[in-house]
Amino acid sequence: MMYELATFVAEFITEHNMAIASHQPSLIEERVTRATEAERQQRLAIEAEKARQLTLKSFEDLELARQIQKDIDLRHELLKRERDKANTNTGNHYDTKAPADDIARLPFGSLIEIPLPTGLSLKIQVGFEVIDGLLGSVYNCQISNVGPAQLTIVQPHGRYYRSPAPGQRMLSKVASDLDTLRNTSDPHVQSIYGSELVENKLTIVSESLPGNSVRDVLDQCGPFELEKALECLEQILSGLRAVHHAHLVHRGNTFTRFLFVENYSGFQLK
Repeated sequence: MMYELATFVAEFITEHNMAIASHQPSLIEERVTRATEAERQQRLAIEAEKARQLTLKSFEDLELARQIQKDIDLRHELLKRERDKANTNTGNHYDTKAPADDIARLPFGSLIEIPLPTGLSLKIQVGFEVIDGLLGSVYNCQISNVGPAQLTIVQPHGRYYRSPAPGQRMLSKVASDLDTLRNTSDPHVQSIYGSELVENKLTIVSESLPGNSVRDVLDQCGPFELEKALECLEQILSGLRAVHHAHLVHRGNTFTRFLFVENYSGFQLK
């Protein structure tokens, strides 16, 4: 009897422990599964928030680009209206008998002279034509005792510029400003060597500058260091100050109008 009771108790304890042991791993796995699922949900929420932020930023950038383009188109439209209005009020339309292709081109190697107020003449050897525009042309050239330069010939063909007023008066004012600039000496202002106005044909001989503007350099190099940016601004302001001291008004200046020139001391802006 005692043996049977002991055997029953032993079997009961064994079965009871096995039942507990068989259930214990499933509880641990359930807890691990819940923790893993919570972590996955948290990670998905973070990724969804990042995606939402990126989408929002892309949308804002797109809206900004659209607004900028809209402003540019609006400015172009306003400028076009102003030009059309000016042409209507002054009768400034281009003659079909004198298109830009009929403007006489200067042959390569030809020699021309421009009289100076001093009584002397500026002797110029014409080089290659680099720009062929609606109102004229730009050439590379050589000046005796100076070196490489730029020759610009502007010859508008509208009745507005042929009439004594106000077209001729405006061209005369430009020629007078060029004479003033010829006597302006500043390392940050493009040098004007000479100019001549004959009827509606304006000839300008100036310092030849490379094509790299401040905007080009900024676009290529990314954000400038503060010291370099301040140096550029100081040189730009110096040039503008010299123009103001000559009692001239600078027109249409943008970052593409300021060019880098290399000299003995490094780079300068003009």
